[in-house]
Amino acid sequence: MTTAVRQRKATERARSRRATRGPSPIGGTVAASHARDMRTDPVYRAAFERASAYEETARAVIALREALGLTQEALADRTGTTASAISRLERGEHSPNLETLRKIAHACGGELRLEFHVPGHPSHELVATL
Repeated sequence: MTTAVRQRKATERARSRRATRGPSPIGGTVAASHARDMRTDPVYRAAFERASAYEETARAVIALREALGLTQEALADRTGTTASAISRLERGEHSPNLETLRKIAHACGGELRLEFHVPGHPSHELVATL
C-alpha cells in the first residue's frame, strides 16, 4: 500500500472515530480502537492531530456565526462565498484558507489575528492583523 493511500485511510479512520463513540460492529468500542491506533499507528496519529487543528478552527467559526445569529447561507453571502464552502469549513475536514478566515472576520465586523504561541515562552508574538 502506498504512503498516500495509507495516509488517506488513516485520515478517514480518524474522522469516522471522532463522530462515533459507541460500540463498533465488530465488538470493541470505537474509543478503544482510537486509543490503540493513537498509541501504535504513527500515520493515524499524525492524521488525527492534523484534523484536530482544523476542527478547532471550525468550532471557532461555528461559535462566531451562531453568536451573531447567522445561518451558513447568510455568512456565505456576507463573505462572497457559497454555503457549501462554509459547510466544508465548519466540518473541519480541510485546512482553512487564511483569506477565507479574513473574509469571515471582516464580514462579522472583526479582524483575523495571527500569532505564534510557543509553550514555555511568556509572551505571544503577534504576526499579523488581517
